[in-house]
Amino acid sequence: MISNNIIYLFYGIERSDIYNMSSIPGWIDNCINITNTYNKQSNISLISNVKYEHPDIHTINIDEQQSLDLSDFKDNYVHLSSNHVHMERLCFERWFIMRNYMRKHNIARAIFLDVDVVCVQDLGEDFTILEKYSATLSSGSSPHTNFVSLECLESFCSFVSKIYADKSCNYWTTMNEWSNNMKYGGVCDMTLWKWYAAYYDDKVLTSIQTHNTGFDHTLRDTTGWDSTKIEWGTGTTAVKNLVANNGKITCYNTSLNKHINFKTIHYQGGPGKYWLNNINIELLKESKDYYIFS
Repeated sequence: MISNNIIYLFYGIERSDIYNMSSIPGWIDNCINITNTYNKQSNISLISNVKYEHPDIHTINIDEQQSLDLSDFKDNYVHLSSNHVHMERLCFERWFIMRNYMRKHNIARAIFLDVDVVCVQDLGEDFTILEKYSATLSSGSSPHTNFVSLECLESFCSFVSKIYADKSCNYWTTMNEWSNNMKYGGVCDMTLWKWYAAYYDDKVLTSIQTHNTGFDHTLRDTTGWDSTKIEWGTGTTAVKNLVANNGKITCYNTSLNKHINFKTIHYQGGPGKYWLNNINIELLKESKDYYIFS
């Protein structure tokens, strides 16, 4: 019986100043297809308010994953981030939504992936190895590749709810300071994941890269990696110099002096979505070196 669960979440917002999200964008469809190709032994679900049809993917109605504490959080939410209010609040809401979905379907553990994270290896053995952790973060705070337990989500959502319900708690001194100075871009769900791991749950793995360096932080995080520059907009940007051969995607790690097999790639940001939209999965399978960004 399949027990590994991979969960994506996408909320379509019709706002022209963000981009048209009234349907599943091609880059998300491509992302899910690639993940599905490498993870046939896992249940892959998309929680969304947008219709999506795929023979291998379970599409879950996001509007059926609501709860009273989520409604209270929405009422109590104060926007303290430099990012768009709708998108930032959803970053918090998604953990309540995922918790509610896992509750409803008796799912004890799952991996949550941002919709710009693509799996390029089977994650089956990682579910087993990482079972001892309550959650996994990337580089200290980012939950974009989060092997997480329902028990942890219950606790984290309670932690978030209490902070936003009580504006007199100690956290608000720091939160207001960060917001006023836009330190770290203000306050986001990564802020609270970092604090939760530091003060409430010592079973959170704060850097999934210590488990395996093949879990990508971001494509444009090139420190310690062979990189290449590509044109974007009016300039250039540096990215990891990924190479595919026989379905394996690797990059040379200059600190370890060896090629690392990547398990996930995080195509964060506008350029990343463009690249993800244009990846040809058939080229990844060829038995010769294919430099993805050459």
